[in-house]
Amino acid sequence: MHRPVMSREHITLIGLGLEVTLYLHVQHSVPTVQAVYLTPGGGCRWHAVISIDKRLEPEGHSAILAAWAASREIKLAIVVDKDIDIFNPEKVEWAVATRVQATKDVLIAPAFRGSYLEPSSMEGVSDVMGIDATVPLGTLEDRFTQTYIPGEQEISLKDYLSEEDLQRLSRMRAEQL
Repeated sequence: MHRPVMSREHITLIGLGLEVTLYLHVQHSVPTVQAVYLTPGGGCRWHAVISIDKRLEPEGHSAILAAWAASREIKLAIVVDKDIDIFNPEKVEWAVATRVQATKDVLIAPAFRGSYLEPSSMEGVSDVMGIDATVPLGTLEDRFTQTYIPGEQEISLKDYLSEEDLQRLSRMRAEQL
């Protein structure tokens, strides 16, 4: 049985070349592609996040299909608008949580030719998934903008809680992990 090598150096080197190929391939279908990122959690080969400046409604799905066609390695392709930082997993997850309706925005294709090195594949055959986490055109864009409390970054619990309360809170958080 083949086991993938997952050292950070190894996957980063693989990812750099694959990202260029992926970008160029997606650009043929979606000329407004902004950036692509093969995530370290996906071995810099199996999970892709793609940023586009969507001008036509089908471009999110087109980017997913182009990613699948670009590399048999891609098992998950997430497409987001250009306002989402694709290098920040929290921002990408936020886009999926607030901009996706599964019945219309999630594509699943069974039995794709995949990588023999991917542990869940069956002799190099894998199911693949795509998530279009872009804002639907023609909707109120402010509905899909992340909100912030002004000054929230400057708030410190040390200004409001005693040292004893802070230690208790720290212990409670540690127990939850």
